[in-house]
Amino acid sequence: MIIMHELPSSFVDYDGFSDVLDFVAPDFNGMSRNTLKSEVMKLYEVEKSRTMMMFDENTSRIAITTDMWTSNQKKGYMVVTAHFIDNTWKLRSRILRFIYVPAPHNAITLADELWNCLLDWNVDGKLSALTVDSCTANDSMIKNYLLPKFSTGSLLLGGKLFHMRCSAHILNLIVNDGLDVIGDGVEKVRETQCDSQYKNLPSESEWELAKVMCEHLKHFYKLTNLFSRTNYPTTNLLFPMICEMKLSLKSWLDSDVEMQKGRYPILSKIARDVLAIPVSIVASESAFSTGGRTLSSHRSILHPHTAEALMCTQNWIWAQRRGLVPEDEILRGEVMDEDDE
Repeated sequence: MIIMHELPSSFVDYDGFSDVLDFVAPDFNGMSRNTLKSEVMKLYEVEKSRTMMMFDENTSRIAITTDMWTSNQKKGYMVVTAHFIDNTWKLRSRILRFIYVPAPHNAITLADELWNCLLDWNVDGKLSALTVDSCTANDSMIKNYLLPKFSTGSLLLGGKLFHMRCSAHILNLIVNDGLDVIGDGVEKVRETQCDSQYKNLPSESEWELAKVMCEHLKHFYKLTNLFSRTNYPTTNLLFPMICEMKLSLKSWLDSDVEMQKGRYPILSKIARDVLAIPVSIVASESAFSTGGRTLSSHRSILHPHTAEALMCTQNWIWAQRRGLVPEDEILRGEVMDEDDE
């Protein structure tokens, strides 16, 4: 319950909780915070083994997304999430690691941590693509350090489709450039809120430009929401050829799936591999944010191993109970409130 609902570890000390336990389980002696931490780690190992078995039984390729989070103590964490379509044609997504990455966060450091994660989960030979932010460090990480580690035959098209750039991040850059064009007019509108004499109103041309930009930004907003749906089975919609292929495959899948699997086994396998590739690494709430992802103050004080156990176990438990929970929902909130380093 504490893991699932992001309750602080001090919850076990609450008088009300003790009263409930005394009522429903009079013979239960209670639980200390240290015991709670021990039980959390045990459950983490159990759920990890169960999740790894699920990946071992999966026959389709796996797409990976990764992103960096920071704490208020300036610690960096790498979130690694796997996406695939299972044998029942349902899109699955699981957090593999929530890794504490010591500085410097350069290309070789990130590549080593990610590669070790792939080896640990035994998915290095099943990958379809890696979706990351468009930044120099990620470009170098993939081109210079990750790709050389794979055998050419283990990747789709020899690795040509391996590096996928986060479309929401690209849209963010485009929108920011668009906002810069009307920056002066926006600033004038803000100033009028404090100017009772309305002496510095935007000009007619600035209003017209702002109107035009707003109309165009609506399309970007809708597209960003589309890209950022965590459980949306898509591939990189920016490539027209893949878009056409996806629509064709989706139309085919909407018919009798079981019948088509028997008639077109190779096409069926391609569909499962391609449609699971995420187009974005972020949720819609943060798609236009440039501030990055930040851990809450409560999670920031946790030992990295405890933080990882809580993040991953919560994701795995909820995924089993009711399907995928958005990553941003899983990776925020108050879980424990003591410094257990």
